[in-house]
Amino acid sequence: MAQEGNIPDNVRVRLKPGSLRSVLEQVQQQTSYSFAYNNEEIDRVSDAGIKQGEYSLADLLKTLKQKYQLNFKNRNGVIYVKRKKSGTLRSIKGRVLDESGGPLPQANVLEKGTSNGVVTDMNGNFNIRISAEDAVLAVSYLGYLSREIRPGNKTAINVDLEPDAALLDEVVVTDRRNIAEIKKPQMSVNRLSAEQIRKIPAVLGETDPLKSLLQLPGVTNAGEASSGFNVRGGAADQNLILLDGSPIFSDSHLFGFFSVFNADAISDMELYKGGIPSTFGG
Repeated sequence: MAQEGNIPDNVRVRLKPGSLRSVLEQVQQQTSYSFAYNNEEIDRVSDAGIKQGEYSLADLLKTLKQKYQLNFKNRNGVIYVKRKKSGTLRSIKGRVLDESGGPLPQANVLEKGTSNGVVTDMNGNFNIRISAEDAVLAVSYLGYLSREIRPGNKTAINVDLEPDAALLDEVVVTDRRNIAEIKKPQMSVNRLSAEQIRKIPAVLGETDPLKSLLQLPGVTNAGEASSGFNVRGGAADQNLILLDGSPIFSDSHLFGFFSVFNADAISDMELYKGGIPSTFGG
């Protein structure tokens, strides 16, 4: 087992080109050393710049250390990888815009692998100090697709974000609502169809069209053991009852318990409680 300290020069590995994570995994497979690192810090290097060939592990780590600002510390065979903290931070200015060129205020700009981040102002401007030359900036805004930017040697960048559109299923209308009649407005009128009349509870199981009117607002019966009905405080003799346009003078029988109308012969009923049309006047 290797001890804490420097890595011997006689440890050699054969490597293939790839990311920094891939290079470290190849070293682990060929030696007794293993690596401990922060995934985000290592994954920022998508190409380690290593050519295929044989390398001394000590020289390899020295090259990676200088190239990517990394520290390698060997402790009993476990090599701890840590990114160096730069003493001089480089400032990056930029703007976050939507697809039409408008600014996106309060957008988040974060340096991946660190806790370093800023928020854009009302004009979409930001100014962030990055800790490494290969820093990756993650830009996000609510309702837009996030992006990752590598500023490189640039000191000013513009970031365009695309809307995160959500496609919804179509709306299918399976029923129709009752359309109000607005061309011929008529107030204080109730209409009952034969189907509605049959649904109203009936005395002795017999549906009575005239008795069904008692269930409507503003209509009451004329009293115990009496025929007829009162509408909005009026008397029973003030009602005009028409059957297909013909007046009905006696609307009930059997002491007022039953009306003269057969429910099976009625298609619909209309009750005018006020604002009666002139055709019914007189």
